[in-house]
Amino acid sequence: MGNPWIFQQAKELARGEGVSDPSLRERLEVMGRHLHFYKESLSGRKSPKGIRSRLMWYSKGLRGSAKLRAALSGCRDTETMIKVCEDFFANLERENSIHEER
Repeated sequence: MGNPWIFQQAKELARGEGVSDPSLRERLEVMGRHLHFYKESLSGRKSPKGIRSRLMWYSKGLRGSAKLRAALSGCRDTETMIKVCEDFFANLERENSIHEER
């Protein structure tokens, strides 16, 4: 469940290709969609209980993901969660572009 890209990766393996990891943008988009669907299912309730662990899956293996998990654990609503995720991925993208310039 923590790797919605598994089917694409399986196809790549079947073709004899290397497995590609999802981009930062792809991860954030999936997190946003997951939060959107979760929020719709709340029927007016605001509790993000149950979604935190799912969102944390999408940061597995990324630099600084422990900080994201800690920040998400303190969120009390879905709007704050998406903001925390957007900030985390924006910072990673900035760090990656700095490393690429070197």
